[in-house]
Amino acid sequence: KDAFVAWAERAAEETLLLHGPAVVRWNTDKRYLRELEAAGAPLTPTIWLDAGEGADVAARVREAGWGRAFLKPVVGANARETLRFDADAAGLAAAQAHLDRLLAAEDMMLQPYLARVEVEGEVSHVFLGGRFSHAVQKIPVPGDYRVQDDHGASDRPAEVTAAEIDAAAALVEAAGGRHHPLLYARVDMMRDDEGAWVLAELEVVEPSLFFRHAPAAAGRLADALLARLRG
Repeated sequence: KDAFVAWAERAAEETLLLHGPAVVRWNTDKRYLRELEAAGAPLTPTIWLDAGEGADVAARVREAGWGRAFLKPVVGANARETLRFDADAAGLAAAQAHLDRLLAAEDMMLQPYLARVEVEGEVSHVFLGGRFSHAVQKIPVPGDYRVQDDHGASDRPAEVTAAEIDAAAALVEAAGGRHHPLLYARVDMMRDDEGAWVLAELEVVEPSLFFRHAPAAAGRLADALLARLRG
């Protein structure tokens, strides 16, 4: 992450970089989700674990009352070093070993595991120039939770309601208010165990925008970029 942010800072000294270093620094650390939650974003309950500090997975999971849980790094992509586990003896032991190995050097997140992702996946809402463009459903292979195509997941155009678009737009606006209007954004949402939408990620650095499912969207991004350049 640090090397990537440093590159963005150097690039911004030579040219107009969209999005700029401040956005790159903010969005490559998942603690940005805490800011969005404070602004009203629906977020999966999350226990934030700081690097170098010990954490008892079993105690945390029992206290939260979760039957299954999920670990992932605060800085990561493509499901790197993620782990779903059952709150039984074997699962908790595996999770503790996983956490101990990673928490020595990096911050981690502990969440309840949302099993509906295995069937429904995530829905990505793409915004270009601050306006909703299109939506895509990302579906993992059977039995998996990873919605990235690197892991065999599939994707297809998604029909979304006006209410869902409005909810995603509010998140884009909240982030844009902090970092000026965003040229592009992808809001990844998933359903919790009660069927409510929660924010998985807000991607504003290098997201796939799924132009293959909306060919006209490339032109919309170009128009938004030209409008930004013309000021």
